[in-house]
Amino acid sequence: MSALRFSPRRRRALVATGSLFLGVGISGAVLGLGAGPARADAAAPGSGLGGFSLMASADGAQFTQDSPTAQSHPQLEGEVPLSEAMLQPGPQGYGLATVAWPGSLVGNGGSTLGLLGAPIPPSLGSSLNDPVRAEVRSGTGPASVTDDPGPGVSMAASIQGVTVTSRAAMAGSTGPAPGSSLGSTEATSAARLTGASTVEAQSSGRVQDIDIGGVIRISSVVSSADARSDGSTGHGSGATTFSGVTVAGFPATVDQSGLHVGPASTPLGATVSQAADQALAAAGMKVFVVQPQLQLQGADVTYTAESLLVYWAPPNSQGNTFTVSIGGATASAGASPGFGSGTGPSATTGAAGPAPSGTGATGPGAGLGAGSASGLSS
Repeated sequence: MSALRFSPRRRRALVATGSLFLGVGISGAVLGLGAGPARADAAAPGSGLGGFSLMASADGAQFTQDSPTAQSHPQLEGEVPLSEAMLQPGPQGYGLATVAWPGSLVGNGGSTLGLLGAPIPPSLGSSLNDPVRAEVRSGTGPASVTDDPGPGVSMAASIQGVTVTSRAAMAGSTGPAPGSSLGSTEATSAARLTGASTVEAQSSGRVQDIDIGGVIRISSVVSSADARSDGSTGHGSGATTFSGVTVAGFPATVDQSGLHVGPASTPLGATVSQAADQALAAAGMKVFVVQPQLQLQGADVTYTAESLLVYWAPPNSQGNTFTVSIGGATASAGASPGFGSGTGPSATTGAAGPAPSGTGATGPGAGLGAGSASGLSS
């Protein structure tokens, strides 16, 4: 069976509306450690850097719901749960943990209205923001926030010196697609200075007992991403592991080449593969595997792990459609050497290699989430 190929929608922006991180690049756009008191101790974290930028983000699952009659598209989107961590010179940090995030535009609705000049008092603007979150920002409020609003639900974010961490977890959730549910889910993110000239961003998402319309079931998905930089060279890595996958009750496996019916060691015959295809078609489902993305340019690196994307147009649903994306943890790290350090970016700046086949993008920020994808194959 030929592979399906498409360009999936760009993954979420890592920058939260109204934070201190609007419009920032990677290493070249942020300077500020300088050669003053911060350099008194040559071994202090970040003391050998002229600038740095770290971002990490992970979720259990992303979803959208859309309708032909909606005033905007998609009609509904969200992540369950979500963790983000960011760090820049100062140090200035930001951490977010939430068990249900409707996207930055809605989640920060009150702050967005304020930025647009709406005549609303700051107290009202804050109250219009999504309240289901633990959020920390350098210089504002407490350095650590923990929120456990109910059984099986926890959110925590913290800034401790040169380390930002966040974690969100929940026992399970249902919907929004009909007959769909998730079991235990957890998302963690961290951004930190690890040495005088080294930085790191890490993220991880884990979700168990996934049921999509009773047709696709997955016991566990674990996705991780790691990005590091020393001011001269960037390194990115990660992985997504799918366990206990079934399609219409038939065992299946997921790898970078697609979704395959049958165990990896003994693929099932054409008849079973055809039956699985028919079950997906009858449900109005299409399944894609989004390839891992590596963007590397000298000291700047972004890595996004592999993810599974399900597009679902249920029969007799008046044109309503759903997407579910699982996996895709992301981490970005960039740094520039300190002034007078005698070092600079690697001579390989501008070459991102070796990147996974089909990424079609090099350089920081280029083509995030724009790789190829493959569908069910036998």
